[in-house]
Amino acid sequence: MANENGILIVGETAGGHLAGITGELLTAARHLAETTKEPVSAALIGEGVRGLANQAIALGADKVYVADGPVFKEYLNETHVAAAVAIAKEANPSIVLVGHTPNGRDLGPSLAFRLSAGISTDNVELAIDPATKGLRAARPLTGGLFRQVIAIKTKPQVATVRVKVFEPGQPDSSRQGQVVTVNANVTAPKTRIVGREIPEQKGVRLEDAKIVVSGGRGMGSAEAFKPLEGLAALLHGAVGATRAACDSGYYTHDVMIGLTGRVVSPDVYLAVGISGASQHMAGCSGSKYIVAINKDPNANIFKESAFGVVGDYKEVLPAFIDEAKKLIAST
Repeated sequence: MANENGILIVGETAGGHLAGITGELLTAARHLAETTKEPVSAALIGEGVRGLANQAIALGADKVYVADGPVFKEYLNETHVAAAVAIAKEANPSIVLVGHTPNGRDLGPSLAFRLSAGISTDNVELAIDPATKGLRAARPLTGGLFRQVIAIKTKPQVATVRVKVFEPGQPDSSRQGQVVTVNANVTAPKTRIVGREIPEQKGVRLEDAKIVVSGGRGMGSAEAFKPLEGLAALLHGAVGATRAACDSGYYTHDVMIGLTGRVVSPDVYLAVGISGASQHMAGCSGSKYIVAINKDPNANIFKESAFGVVGDYKEVLPAFIDEAKKLIAST
């Protein structure tokens, strides 16, 4: 590829709608485009996604490339990567942004390899380097203790972006854009999904929650998580847990937050009985505010938190819940 121009985002869909990460990526792309003065385009791959193209335009895309068909109904590496490569070759972008989602973590590196491109993953900051005019991406390491800044010299430059880092913009139905259908020449895949088990979801989805109430091994028992569930419901939030708590049988592994679990970036992350090990902080360091309750004044979580209470959660949490109820009742 040569004479690359433009910023391409690889969007995602869920339940017949654009997934939140699509709007977030378009916000990131428009931010970069303010410096590069290049057009922003979006790739939509799936079954029935052509009808979503105007939504992507309303969120900031100047052009939408669509690979639509039954073969793309389920995400599979062999079908979606092939379609993404075909779209990238037609769009010829200088920068490609992919969500750091379960699908994006699979697609991003494969796409970069097929394009002979460099890649930076799990980024929380994106900017244009004033010297090279190329992408400069930053990602946290060791639970946010360090930040690695990566500059890719060759083009196109591929980056995966952590969920919830950028706010999706308000859709503007007056925006005009072009929709291009791409024939990716993808045949029936050799692999297929034979079944899917979806954990029962109560309340707000963990990754979508603006408030996450999370417990660690310091909770001491599964029963101790009941007040956390009540507080999360009161605040319209979601419950999370550390690996240590899950491995101890206090809570289910499907809401485990950390390096080997889920990554969340809520407005408020309430950490109860959590020490703040780097493996856990890797899953929540993108939170706007971390509030910690821990009886150990030397716990690492206090170095990461904006607000902290040193004390036994059994004494602190009930008072916290009572004050929350009063504030809610007064509004």
